[in-house]
Amino acid sequence: MKLSNCTRHLILKIINKMTVIVWVVKYSIARTTKFYFLKKRFKRKLGYWPNVHKPQTFNERTQHKKLFDRNPLLPIVSDKYKVREYIIDTLGKEGEEYLIPLLAVAKYPEEIDFEHLPDEYIIKANHGGGTNLIVRKDSHLSHEEIIKLCYKWLFRAYGLSSFQWAYTKIKKQIIVEELLTSESGGIPEDYKFHIINGKCQFIQVDYERHGQTHSRTHYDTNWKPLPFTTRHASQIITAAPTRLAEMIERSIQLAKPFEYTRVDWYVIGNRIYLGELTQYPGNGTMPFLPVSYDKKSGQLWENSLNVHDVI
Repeated sequence: MKLSNCTRHLILKIINKMTVIVWVVKYSIARTTKFYFLKKRFKRKLGYWPNVHKPQTFNERTQHKKLFDRNPLLPIVSDKYKVREYIIDTLGKEGEEYLIPLLAVAKYPEEIDFEHLPDEYIIKANHGGGTNLIVRKDSHLSHEEIIKLCYKWLFRAYGLSSFQWAYTKIKKQIIVEELLTSESGGIPEDYKFHIINGKCQFIQVDYERHGQTHSRTHYDTNWKPLPFTTRHASQIITAAPTRLAEMIERSIQLAKPFEYTRVDWYVIGNRIYLGELTQYPGNGTMPFLPVSYDKKSGQLWENSLNVHDVI
């Protein structure tokens, strides 16, 4: 059944109001059970019971951040739209150079002027992960189908079931950005800088992220491959980006207010673009290979250590 726009708006308003209430109730109940069900899901995914109060592993520290860190900047930098302002406020006018060109922003997806968009673009919800759609020249999706998908994203209270607090505080919107492509026309590699206590500890590069052969390699800041990976092991070793030092420096600046932040970049020719700032990588259940590197990487929160102290 096709819903009218008025009905969609009403449903969205109710969901947004209820999210605040449900979060308070859900979190209060979870605390009384000492987060038992969250821990149980963690155990099922990673094979051990987490200590969320005295975290030691990388994933335990992510869970601790989800449950107890209430830095008011977290919802801002987790918002794919508001983070643009944070980047400029932090890096100054030159921060605009790193922003992916914005084509449209709308509270309701039917407000987007699809007729004046380019042939290719990427459309996203600003309040969560996995809520994006790449539109190519040969796309057969109608505008109404895209709008329907956008409402599906907006109706989701992202972060509520997984206790990712920052996402539940975001005012939902739909944004449309220019589609960044490599010279071959594909989606470029994702460069993810893991910043812990003001240090860039390691860099994760995702290859073919939207393809069938998604894989990743981890490097140190001198671009030497590291002996671990997370989820998608890769044998691919590529050359360091020419502006690596700049990317590291800007990532550290952007992550300064936080104990941990992952800063994502894209490289297109000689240009570099900021993707997003991620606070809860892998929802805190990111499998390390070998598994011992979950605990070894967790040691990097000790200020005196760097990645080569623990590998």
